[in-house]
Amino acid sequence: MSRQRLDPYTVLTAKAATGASLAFFSGDHRHQTFQVTAPLNTSLTFKFVASNSKEAPDFTAAQSETNVYDFVEVIDLQDHSAIDGDTGITLDNTTAAVNVRRYEVNDNNPRWVGIVVSAYTDGSLSATLDLVND
Repeated sequence: MSRQRLDPYTVLTAKAATGASLAFFSGDHRHQTFQVTAPLNTSLTFKFVASNSKEAPDFTAAQSETNVYDFVEVIDLQDHSAIDGDTGITLDNTTAAVNVRRYEVNDNNPRWVGIVVSAYTDGSLSATLDLVND
């Protein structure tokens, strides 16, 4: 079987505030990999979100019985460590290379995925999403 891959989606472009990305449909793909970049001295926290709802959730609104999503665990592809969805990733550094990372959603069947910037002090966050079947 050959690998089925779509061109990467732009999820965030220099997001310099708290807030969320759109919900990206990933229901036809088994693997969801985010590539995240941030400039030197960025200070913020971001989390990955996923939903199995039929309709796209609004990641900018609160979770509810009609806006169903959750913060999900991801695997850091640099060292394969698991990052708790509720904890997220905090960037607060002085080395730009630390801010270029890849994360895989640790969920085999989300219908929708995205990113939420939950705390912001300085800098910005950009991200792309690769969807792949194997």
